[in-house]
Amino acid sequence: MGKYEINKSSSGNYFYALKAPNSETILISEQFTTHSAAKSAIQQSMANCSRADKFRIRESSNGKPYFQLVAANGAILGSSPLYSSNVSLESGIESVRKYGGPEAAIVDVLGSSKAVQKIGSVRTYITAIESLPQDSGSVVFFRGHGDVSYKLLPSLYRNSGWVRNEHVIFQELVLRCPDDFQLSGPTFNTLVKMQHYALPTRLLDITTNPLIALYFSCADGGTTDAEVIVFKIPKNEIRYYDSDRVSLISNIGRLPQHTRFPIGRNADEFNSDDDVIKLIREIQREKPYFVARVNPIDISSVVCVKPVLDNPRIIKQDGAFLLFGVDGEKGKPATVPEQYLLTSEEFKIVIRGSDKIKILEQLESLGITRSTIYPEIEHVAGYLKDRYSD
Repeated sequence: MGKYEINKSSSGNYFYALKAPNSETILISEQFTTHSAAKSAIQQSMANCSRADKFRIRESSNGKPYFQLVAANGAILGSSPLYSSNVSLESGIESVRKYGGPEAAIVDVLGSSKAVQKIGSVRTYITAIESLPQDSGSVVFFRGHGDVSYKLLPSLYRNSGWVRNEHVIFQELVLRCPDDFQLSGPTFNTLVKMQHYALPTRLLDITTNPLIALYFSCADGGTTDAEVIVFKIPKNEIRYYDSDRVSLISNIGRLPQHTRFPIGRNADEFNSDDDVIKLIREIQREKPYFVARVNPIDISSVVCVKPVLDNPRIIKQDGAFLLFGVDGEKGKPATVPEQYLLTSEEFKIVIRGSDKIKILEQLESLGITRSTIYPEIEHVAGYLKDRYSD
């Protein structure tokens, strides 16, 4: 994955450098008087670098070729280094097209003071969110963690016993509450219902509403610093509840703890493995038409899934899910792709623990409360009880 690094010149102006995964600089911007102008140029570069007509080939005074990336209005967004030949120049253009798109990371190297945004109010939170890059080809999602030390893992992987007995939990719940799951449909819908009732699953809740995520980061009311994680997921990689890839990953939960999926084998060898065959049979229980062939990459992926909006809580929370596959075996979760993360070690949104109560009060004035996020009567009753107690 490529990355845009924002820096400051000796003259005090801002510029960016686009770097390939090997850290080679492949594009350098013009200089800008403000930091926001540099970030705006990055957004334009991301949008234009896929278009061949936005590259202009030039020649330096010493006869060496280079290219420029231009905006829709003809403004120069960035220039390449000088090349020794036209062949290497064409290779440079391909590198910019490959590594400079919306999936590229943006790193501000102007100092560690900007690596962590300390949030103490809704206003500063919104300001931090607005500073993050967005593009029309992606959807931004948010997740609030009550403790900044929490890892980005679904509840299933927070206890080894839950992982070990995932298939047992799955079967026991359906066995004990058959009426609740009789019409659930796809296995993914069953996982959503399990998540609703606080059972550990391989789902991680996310939301398109930044204020909902802020509420969850503060909801425990403690004094531990919290965090809001921001995702930027390409629209063409978002799946729906009935997707074949969603069915594949969801049904991993039905398999026993010793399940292993061979890593590093070709597709034919992979699909002849006994555990892969067992997984295919589970999928075909809900999708008889499912072709008995699995892409190994799908099993080790993390997928953003839009659920059926048949749950008041999901509707109120503007909810979606990250569905976690496995890294070779059930005990090892797949990893969220780095390109999905807008926040990272380079830029964190940390909520001050000492300000959680104040932020919750500010959110209440905006209509974000326990009773609106959890519309079920027991939660509304609990909110009213707490709201009017002495």
